[in-house]
Amino acid sequence: LLRGIMTYVRFYMFELLAENSLLGLRKDLFSHIQSMPFSFFDANNTGELMSRMTGDIDSIRAVLALGIGLFFENVIYFVTASIILFAINWKLALISLAAMPFIAYYAIRLEKEEGEAYEKVSDQAAVLNTTAEENIAGVRVVKAFAREPYEKKKFWKENHRNYILGMNEVGIWAKYIPTIETLGNVGTVAILTFGGNMVINGGMSIGTLVSFNWYVWMLIWPVRSLGWLGN
Repeated sequence: LLRGIMTYVRFYMFELLAENSLLGLRKDLFSHIQSMPFSFFDANNTGELMSRMTGDIDSIRAVLALGIGLFFENVIYFVTASIILFAINWKLALISLAAMPFIAYYAIRLEKEEGEAYEKVSDQAAVLNTTAEENIAGVRVVKAFAREPYEKKKFWKENHRNYILGMNEVGIWAKYIPTIETLGNVGTVAILTFGGNMVINGGMSIGTLVSFNWYVWMLIWPVRSLGWLGN
């Protein structure tokens, strides 16, 4: 009950922080854009500015509403669970931590490649927005010069590139997530194997093994979420 109440309070406070921050950020950014000279708009297309006002700000919202809270939560979980595991049984604790460096390695690789892919997707979204905005704003010119087929083909080309970049981004997750999940499950199997043997030989109670396994998942989850948090 206490955990449920505190979780609600945490999410409420972080959402309140995120929404208030976004409100001020959008107002300040819009006012700044409105104050810029004409030369600024000659050098920066509307689609790019739209992406700044929408997608980029929404990413900041994700950090404020979820990222910060999850980061501190995962740090607390990892440190606390490690201490408890070593207090219960230091041998099993070492076995449970054996896979962590490998999981962390793949999570960091995932974060690096995903960051590069996400940057390309973000840039292409700006290009796509610009293509659509120019056609909507200049629809009379497009119709006057009978350029609809050309503009449709142009938009399809940019949209297809957006699709390819999105699929590449998903492909990165498909490459690393199964490996990270497998390493986490291998650690669980190792604990059940060695821990089960200790239970059979009377070196540990089955209740202790069950609680030990639960604390191990408190270790695995923070490391798994490294890639997502980095992104």
